Amino acid sequence: MKPTRAAAMTLLVLLAGCAPGHPGAPGSPSTSPTTTASETASPSPTPTTPVPMRLTKELTHGGAEQVLKRIAKLHGNLPALKLDVSETELTVTLLTRQQQPLTLRWRDEQIVEVDSDVQYLGQSTFHPTDFALGNIDGMFTTAETLGAKGGDKVLQIVEYRPGEVFMTVTTSPESKTVFFTRDAQPVRNLGFSSVADITQGITDVVAGARSAAQVGFAPDIGYWLDLPPNAGVTERRSRTGALPVFVTRRNEATDRPFFDPAAIDPLVLARGIEKYSPDPAKPCRVEIDSRFTKVAPTVRFDCDGRIHWTDLMGQEYAEAELS
Repeated sequence: MKPTRAAAMTLLVLLAGCAPGHPGAPGSPSTSPTTTASETASPSPTPTTPVPMRLTKELTHGGAEQVLKRIAKLHGNLPALKLDVSETELTVTLLTRQQQPLTLRWRDEQIVEVDSDVQYLGQSTFHPTDFALGNIDGMFTTAETLGAKGGDKVLQIVEYRPGEVFMTVTTSPESKTVFFTRDAQPVRNLGFSSVADITQGITDVVAGARSAAQVGFAPDIGYWLDLPPNAGVTERRSRTGALPVFVTRRNEATDRPFFDPAAIDPLVLARGIEKYSPDPAKPCRVEIDSRFTKVAPTVRFDCDGRIHWTDLMGQEYAEAELS
């Protein structure tokens, strides 16, 4: 009987060791692992690559948008530092929440993480979905007609100037860079005499501004708009050649009154150029500002060294009448 009694005591000790330390139903929060609030709020781990992805469209015919949407879903719609798209692959460098570049590439029906020489040095970021990428092949064709001939074409979105993110198409080896607007329209060279070109040039630099210190254009420097100075700094928007509008700043201020550039009529300017410089080989420099008080704003036409003054309606004045 003693061995039996000893065995029973051993069994009771084992059962006691398996019992919970305090009352509570098995599996209750008090006895099972929990997820803290901080763990719940933290981003999901970076997806492991490769990630299989078969496109339903060609990469340059809508497939790029599919890839970018998938990447945004995987990585939380992070901003991008650079995007390259060719006929066969898409490479995008994202900026992580830790301010580190992360480069991903789609090729051969999978997304993989790749090494890249892109560094984050405070440059501007962008979201690829803000650009029209549904017909990249069409942009390749347009770029070909505008001089980007030969080689493999690559669409690229990247900071081109400080604070300015542009979309371009180039060839490899590079022959010519063609710039495109965010809605996939090519940035073309503009003339300085037709109503259409003057309208486009002024529209590009005005870009919704309701006040200007000066608006002008000339063949050697393109179209420009000077915004009212801020803290002694004047910001100039420029549109030259086949380049998008870019911004420069100079430590300079003017005491001239400002005006609404919406009052400018390109037809009046084109007629003035035709009147004062009928020879297309002798283009005019046109400046619009409020340098005079009797009539403001005024238009200054400098055509082959001869100066003419009008108001915004085209009424001509001698300089003595304005001073």
